[in-house]
Amino acid sequence: VLHFIHAVAAASDGVKAWDILKEKSFNVDLVLTEVDLPLMSGFLLLSTIMEHDASKNIPVISMSLFS
Repeated sequence: VLHFIHAVAAASDGVKAWDILKEKSFNVDLVLTEVDLPLMSGFLLLSTIMEHDASKNIPVISMSLFS
């Protein structure tokens, strides 16, 4: 039987999300983000993630309240 343990880190804005990723990118398996974030948009967060070697291979799922 396999047992998986998942930890979730939550951020209230894009800047805090990036701060978490900078510190823990070695231990992040997936980023789930809203497109419309305060301080740093989800698009800018994605761009920033893709520009850094430590985080560029982390899968990102972006969601939007708007359709």
